[in-house]
Amino acid sequence: DTRFNSDSYSYSSNNKDQFFREVAAMEENTEWENTKVKEIRILPRKDEIENPDLISHSGLLLNGIPLRNIAYPSLYDRAHVSGSALGKLSGENLSKVLNLCLQTADKDTIAQLVVCGNSVSAVHSDEYVRLPSEKVFQDIDSILKERFSSFKFRSGHIDHSLMVADYDIADKRISSQYGDMLDGLNVTTAITVATSNIGLSGVRISPQFLHDGTDFIIGKPLIVKHKGKNATMDKIRENANMTYSLINKSIVSFSKMQEIPIQYPVPCFCNVAKRIGIPKKLAMAALEDYKMEVENKLLSNALELYIALTEVLSYAKYEKMSDHEIDDLKETVGRALSINFSDYDIPEIEWHMKKDKGYVFHAA
Repeated sequence: DTRFNSDSYSYSSNNKDQFFREVAAMEENTEWENTKVKEIRILPRKDEIENPDLISHSGLLLNGIPLRNIAYPSLYDRAHVSGSALGKLSGENLSKVLNLCLQTADKDTIAQLVVCGNSVSAVHSDEYVRLPSEKVFQDIDSILKERFSSFKFRSGHIDHSLMVADYDIADKRISSQYGDMLDGLNVTTAITVATSNIGLSGVRISPQFLHDGTDFIIGKPLIVKHKGKNATMDKIRENANMTYSLINKSIVSFSKMQEIPIQYPVPCFCNVAKRIGIPKKLAMAALEDYKMEVENKLLSNALELYIALTEVLSYAKYEKMSDHEIDDLKETVGRALSINFSDYDIPEIEWHMKKDKGYVFHAA
């Protein structure tokens, strides 16, 4: 199937059956090949790359096969090399460095090449455990259907780096116990399931709230990594069966954030946003909304501040960021749940602030 040859391949669907078929198609067009690390040879591509399918191509060949940019992290791991200087080297010099480092591996050390379409997407160690994506999504979907009185597939996205499925959860147990809180925040419950063949993510089940078409993380996800004794389908099914308790625990913990007072809302917002790595332009856009919300209040709280931070996801859509980029940003915002807001509730703003005409987003 030639569509998987393109480095910029991307697929989205609101239809579960179509999404599952696309997952299966990518699986069928992905080969896992074992090779000795010492037998890997990296060469610069000599001719100019004009093929639009290779738009994100690294300009290198691995054993004669085009190497995608997304394969760099795992290739560097096999070569036991790192550092920002690598990205500044020419293709020829980078090839020399990698080939020298790859030769330091033990003679029997094995690498697993992930080849999708006509290019290498990852160079894993022999400890990496393949968890078949089609089986992952099918099994989790079946268990969610059993565990919740009402659930609906909302959307799915696939590219060479990540596969993501979003589900809306409307369960009677949740609404009866937390209905007032959910209504007060104008949110509904949701679950995101994600996995990756390139080492970007384990099999991740994340509890979320959905607000005005944008979902955001409300607690720690359940993750099965692609390594170790727990890297099994049985463990994935076990996690899927824990989804209700995951949502329940996350809502309880999330609601307690209301008890954390914020004395300096604007500085705290900026300091937290900087700490977790939210792009400044998006943070400043969401800050304007938060300012209006807290303008006449003596105090805010950590829950209000976190929800204000999640507004960067809406502005990211206005900026026409890709589904993959928004998923990464969602994870970035979710980091705020693991920090102590009080540490950043100070009158000083760590970010350099300058007066401007305000944020102007690009209408979608």
